[in-house]
Amino acid sequence: FFHCASRSVILTDALVWVEPTPPEVLSDLGLESLGGGPDEGVVLSILQAINYTGVQERMQGQGPRPRDDPRSRTALGWRRNSVFALYIVPDGPSILDPDSTGAWARIVGHLLVPPIVMTFVFAAEEVRSRVLAWVDRMCARWPNMQAAVPAHFGGPVPCRTGDLQKAFELLRSDGPPPLRGAVQYGPDLDRLYGGVQVLRSLGIRVGPGGVRE
Repeated sequence: FFHCASRSVILTDALVWVEPTPPEVLSDLGLESLGGGPDEGVVLSILQAINYTGVQERMQGQGPRPRDDPRSRTALGWRRNSVFALYIVPDGPSILDPDSTGAWARIVGHLLVPPIVMTFVFAAEEVRSRVLAWVDRMCARWPNMQAAVPAHFGGPVPCRTGDLQKAFELLRSDGPPPLRGAVQYGPDLDRLYGGVQVLRSLGIRVGPGGVRE
């Protein structure tokens, strides 16, 4: 949709803009807990208990990392929450320290096709061509766009036609889906592809219209 008065394109799941700081609607206490250690938060406790992607060994190797400042813990909780939301099954190091692995830098502060959408919905070649045609139509129809309002995370954010095209640039690569290991998404995308392979082994096809039997 296009809001003429503000010259804003309104999107649902196709793009997100992850803000550097958590929105006020989220509970600081919940984020602070997520930013704590395994003895303080449910999520890390579970991941350590099941040794998710070697989290247990990595945490033991790192030793204690006290974060006494609630604001620092809340900020880390927001980073972890965002990585979880966009990758669903990120790698262990990206959960423990999304800053040092680059996971946070890859998703924050710019328009981005969510990795989960890119992998499960846009990966098939015939879908990619339709998405790109849709992007081209938007740019042609609304050449004066100035902002984007994604349904998830932050918005409105400045967005002209060139910014919209750039956000979908990865889909324009030739050959098979150029997603595995793409620098825009990093190694965490490989775990999402693992999920795709599991679905395919169960007879569920990832293609036009998303995931379906």
